[in-house]
Amino acid sequence: MKKEIIIVAGYLLLFVLNGGCQSNNEVKEYYESGQLKSTGKVSDGKQIGDWTFYYNNGQIKTIENYVEGKVQGAIKQYYENGQLKNIGSVMEGKQIGEWKYYHKNGQLDQAGKWDEGEKIGEWKIYYSNGQLELIGKYIHGVKSGEWKNYYQNGKLKQIGEFDNGERTGEWKYYYENGEIEKNGTLENGNEIGEWKFYHSNGKVKQIGNVKNGQPHGEWKYFSENGQLNQIGQFNNGKQTGEWKGYSKNTGQLIYVGSFFEGKKTGEWKVFHENGRLWKIGKFTNGKETGEWKFYDEKGSLQTKKQFE
Repeated sequence: MKKEIIIVAGYLLLFVLNGGCQSNNEVKEYYESGQLKSTGKVSDGKQIGDWTFYYNNGQIKTIENYVEGKVQGAIKQYYENGQLKNIGSVMEGKQIGEWKYYHKNGQLDQAGKWDEGEKIGEWKIYYSNGQLELIGKYIHGVKSGEWKNYYQNGKLKQIGEFDNGERTGEWKYYYENGEIEKNGTLENGNEIGEWKFYHSNGKVKQIGNVKNGQPHGEWKYFSENGQLNQIGQFNNGKQTGEWKGYSKNTGQLIYVGSFFEGKKTGEWKVFHENGRLWKIGKFTNGKETGEWKFYDEKGSLQTKKQFE
């Protein structure tokens, strides 16, 4: 048996020429530490058959099959702790068939099928505790149809449809306690139409319309006790027109004023909890301007303040 030892780029390569036949050689590559890095066979200068690659600690890193220098067939990859990382097959450089991926603790991470490098059919993704996190289907590598996402406690987190990789139709999102968090419609991935948001106790938090992914038209905001908190208009995501705010405890009006392109403008009034005027003045381009008057809870003028 003839052996040839070559040092290349800091790595030690050992070629073992069985019976002097140089067309089918065993190759071993070593780390500088002397630890085996990879082993396999070469024919006519190309990798063939099973190759095994190792971490510097001696654990197997990857097992691959080669045909004329290209990865072909089964592949296994491992974590440095020895746990299986993934297993599947490759043909002509593209993933095919069923693949499984694992967390470092050995629990299944995700599983599904590939067709010429594209995800197809049902895929499942799992938390490291084994609980299902996500389930849905792919068509030619693109999300399609119903997808469900779960919390680690098994409660549904969100559910909705994909069309050509974009969220579409009605989507529902939930709190970890199982109560609904928000729901509405999407088109090409953008929120449209009426959307409702909820407090974790199930009470409506806010409700309004969305256009091109931005709040548009009237929006209402509510406290956890169901009391109306704010009401006003949006124009392409910016507050506009008259807005009113109410006490979350009594429902009493606590402020009224206007917005223009998201900034406070014109006269604003703010009230005490008992309904008496607290302060009144004007805004220009979002800043207090001119004379502002301040009153106590009995309605008596307390002070005046001048703003530039």
